[in-house]
Parts: sequence; structure tokens; C-alpha cells
Amino acid sequence: MIAGDAEFMAPIDGGRWRQGDGGLPQRPSMVFSGTFSKQPMAMAVAQQMIRHLRKESPRLQHTLTERTAELAREINQHAAANGYPIEVEHFSSLFRINVDGSERSENMFFLGLLSRGVYVWEGRTCFLSAAHDDADRARIVEAVAETAAEVAASGVWQRTRAAAAVPASAPAPVDEPPVTGEAPLTDGQKLLWMSSELGGDRGATYQMSDVRRIEGVIDVDRLTGAIERVARRHEALRIGFDEDGAAQNCVAHAVPALTTCTLSDASPGDIEAMLSRFARRPVDMSVPSLFQFHLVQAGAVAYLQATAPHAVIDGWSFEVLWEELSAFYVGGERAAAVREPARFLEYARSKRAEEDARFAANDAWWRPRLDSAWQSARMVDGAKPFAPVTRIDRLSADRLAELRGLSRSSRSTMHTAALSAVSVASALLMNAPQVIVMAHRTGQPLAFPGRPLIGFCVDLLPVILELPDDTSLLEVTRDVQAQLVSSSDALSGLYRTLQNRRYRHLPSTFLAFEYATESPGTLFGAPASPMAMERPRMPQPALLTVEEHRDGIELISEIAEESDLAPYGADLAARVEQLLADPTVPLGELRRR
Repeated sequence: MIAGDAEFMAPIDGGRWRQGDGGLPQRPSMVFSGTFSKQPMAMAVAQQMIRHLRKESPRLQHTLTERTAELAREINQHAAANGYPIEVEHFSSLFRINVDGSERSENMFFLGLLSRGVYVWEGRTCFLSAAHDDADRARIVEAVAETAAEVAASGVWQRTRAAAAVPASAPAPVDEPPVTGEAPLTDGQKLLWMSSELGGDRGATYQMSDVRRIEGVIDVDRLTGAIERVARRHEALRIGFDEDGAAQNCVAHAVPALTTCTLSDASPGDIEAMLSRFARRPVDMSVPSLFQFHLVQAGAVAYLQATAPHAVIDGWSFEVLWEELSAFYVGGERAAAVREPARFLEYARSKRAEEDARFAANDAWWRPRLDSAWQSARMVDGAKPFAPVTRIDRLSADRLAELRGLSRSSRSTMHTAALSAVSVASALLMNAPQVIVMAHRTGQPLAFPGRPLIGFCVDLLPVILELPDDTSLLEVTRDVQAQLVSSSDALSGLYRTLQNRRYRHLPSTFLAFEYATESPGTLFGAPASPMAMERPRMPQPALLTVEEHRDGIELISEIAEESDLAPYGADLAARVEQLLADPTVPLGELRRR
């Protein structure tokens, strides 16, 4: 029901009048509708349903819950007894039939149900209603059993059927590939492994996924071969973790799964929803490979997605992954030119030894600096993931030239110049005299210059910006560059320091920052580009990314409502442009404008 003052309600129905009276409604009316609203039959049905619920509640709901649980129990027991990879999850009267395995086996299963008169809509969420009786429930269970047997007979679940045929008393067959290397987890990996094991929204926050849109048709066999070659080269694609997180083990042979799907008339929204769902698929952290690939071929355009837990991959690694997959797919000189990779386990052993050796000294160096920043603002709970609102602003080539000018004038990198510009702009909008920005340092080029390496090699890099009125963006940028140089030898062990209870709450002005450059425009022999996908959750209240392009800058802001920057997301790009136009203007003058 919608109700309100006549001033606002009259435009919906024309005001107070009755059909049959002389004339027409006295007020102009607007088009107003919804899925069921303003539809007389739907309103009458809703009213009757409310009366029914008042009379039958809560017995009706309790009975539905019990009958749904019984349906799930019957299907799950039958699946377990036969070794079928099927499980029904349920809550109250809602249930979902989950089918593990390939996209093909899942499609076969639900088409099999449809052929037996049981339709499960494409979203796969089901409800048992009061209209379903015991005969309906038995029919559903029977249809699931018959369909599962049919799919299993096709051979797509062969491994599961073979396992089910072994008597419960018989020892499990040992066919795991031999372990070829072992290393302890680095401090960063340990944190990410723990988050993935906790699952839920927190675990999903650290599931990395990257998508490339390719203008062409991808040959599945050639892609499969390219994935196998990359997996043979890089240990990270063959790593699994001990169940207690004590070590990571690399096996001799593990090929990431490749799921393929061909769509003929899907909308961009459908494709993005499918890719988002695939990105959230959980993985068993103990079973290599932890990488998964998903190919969606939609007509003459392909979408190739790579997904893995953050504990085994970072942003730098995705670029290496795409470059090598493309080279091996194309073959010839491109494949021959791929350089010998570095070993990730060698990196992990060296990094962990460095963290253990330097932790005490680095912890003592960082504590007073972090404590001063943590006491400067309102605090927000950093233990739970944040739900961001994403905004993308495109700045012109002139702004890119101004950013390069700031980099030259301050004798800093483009990364430092961009970090300083967006951080100062954010601080001005939040009216904050100080902000702490968490940037990252990529370890691959430092540990193994010139050699490709896939794995998690990221160091946290805190930057504390003091912003008195008499300083300018140019001076701040010089100070940031000096901070980065002075702190570069004190980063090992910082992950461990930040796990202290005092840092589990974050300043409301806290920012995370990333800098990226435009990816190559050709992959797999065809024009290609990254596909931006919104993150439903992230571990910081605000993440600002500056991406450098040939013709300008992309400013990507992902800001949760807990951040003090949340009310000003739409103003951030304009503030950055204002700062870049003249980086020598005192901040006090800008605050007064």
C-alpha cells in the first residue's frame, strides 16, 4: 500500500473523483506501475493472502520448513548413496539444488529435470509452497534420482561414480600427484588463507577474478593446451595449502579447470551476472590447482575469466598470466619468446625468512607512526567486509600531461604523483588534516628482475599524509616520495603488525590506493580489453584506483558508506583536476574556496 498527503498522491490517480461523475480527474496524472502494483486482481489476491496468513501463521510456515527439510534430506541421502555430486541447500521453504562438475553436466541435469516435468528457473532458486503436497514432493525426488542416473551414465561424473562403487570399508585409492616442493606461507599469504578458510563474505572478498573481452572466437582445444603449458611453468598454478595453513605444497601435475559456455542471445547484463557468479565459486584450498578458467563465447565476442584465491595471485600476476596464455595460444615466435619463469616457492621461502628476521625491528619502527594516524579520526569496524559504490570518472589527456608534470617537478614516480593527487583531493573533501593511505609494492620485479613470476608477492605500503594549510600538492608529493624511500626497507612483517587488535578498526578517512596502466590491446590474436566488474565486497572502506591510458586517466573510486569520503564521491574527479591545474597552490587557500 502507498499512502501520503493528497498533494503527492493526487498525480497518481487524478485526485478525489469517482468514475461516473461528470467530467474527468481534476489533476494531471502520471504513469505509475510496477510488477503487481495498481493491478486490481493482484491487489485482491494480496488482500486474501494476508487474511490467510493471519489465520494460519505460524503453523503454515513451520510445516513448510519441515517439508522442505524432508525434501532436501531425501535427495541428499540418495545422492550420497550413489556418489552423485548433488547437494540441496535449504532455509525455511527456500532450497537450491547444487550440481558440481562442468557447466555441461549442470545443464544436462536441469534439462533432464525439465524433460520429466520439473522446471527449475534459470536463477536456480526454488521454493516449496503450501500448494505442493506429498505426491508433488515424491515426484520431485523421483525426477532428481532418474535425472542424476541419466547424467552419471553419460560419463561426465565418471570419477564420482567410480568412487561411489568402492565399498565403504575399502581403503581410498591413492592417485594424488607427488609433491615436488614445499614452502611456509608468507605473512600476507597466511592472512589471505585464513580469510578464504573463514568463507562467507570475508572469504569472497579475497577471491580474485579478472576478465578479458576478446573480439573473436576462441578455440577451446588451443586454449586448453595454453593453460596446461602455463601450469607446467608456474608453481602457483599447482599449489595447495595444508589444512592447518602451516605450509604450501606444489605438486608435479595439476591443470586448472576450464568451464566453457556458448550463448547466442545473452544480454551484457546476463553475461556479467554469469561471470560474477563464477567469480564467487568456492574452492578447496588444499587441492591444487586453485585456479579456474571460464570461457563464455557470445557470438563473435568471447569473455575469458581467470579466478583464484588472492593467496596465490596478485594484480601483477594476472598480467603475466594473460601474456603467457596468449603467447602459447598463438604459438610460433610468440611462444618461443616467453622467458624462463622464476619459482614462487623460492620467493616464499626467502620472503618468510626475511619477515621472521626483521619483524621485531620493523614492528617497533611502525607502531608509533601507525598509532598517531589511528588516533586522528573516527574509527570503523575493519573486521567485516565493506560494500562499495563504484564510480568511474574519465579525465582528459591534458590531465594526464599535468600528472606527468607533477611527477617531473617532484622528482617522483607516476604512482607517487597519482597517489598524492587523489589523496590530497580526498582529504580536502573530507576536511581532514591528515589521512593514511595504504598502497602496495609489487615484489616480482624486485625479487626476480626480468623474469615472469605468478604468485602473491605484494607488500603493504602505508603512507601518512600531513596536510597543513601552508603546504601544497607539489610539496606533499615530494614528502610522499621520501616516505616511500625511507620505509621501503621496513615493510617485511607489516602484515603481522597490522593483525594487532588495535588496528582491526580503521580510521574513517582510511584510503587504499592502486595505480595501473592500460593493458595490451591484443590477446589471443584478436583485439582485447579488460572488463570492469563491480566488487560486491572489499576489505577497505575506500579504494581509489588511477589507471593510465594513452588518451587520459581513469579514476575508479570504490567507496563504502562507512567512509568519510562517501558523500563526496561525485566531487572527487573535479577536486583532482583542480589540484593538477596548479599543484603549487597552498592547501589552505583551496580549503577556503
